[in-house]
Amino acid sequence: MNASLLGIPYPILFIILFVVVAWLFQNRTAEGRMLYALGSSPGAARILGLPITGLTIAVYTIAGLCAGITAFFWLAIRRALRWTWAMRY
Repeated sequence: MNASLLGIPYPILFIILFVVVAWLFQNRTAEGRMLYALGSSPGAARILGLPITGLTIAVYTIAGLCAGITAFFWLAIRRALRWTWAMRY
């Protein structure tokens, strides 16, 4: 039995929600604009006084979190996730 809302599977709804929230963050917050500045020109961002090291760490942390969430959904959709895998560690 597949869980869905209005015929759309929950993982797809989660991805849509995540994309909307990420877009809003990137385009509507000062932190998102700082990320644009850092990605466009780290040298110019440094001259502007942006916290380059902190932003870089935050970006890599968020990217790792997104990769983990993606892997979880991929495994869940393929029904390849087994709770016994953690018993090895």
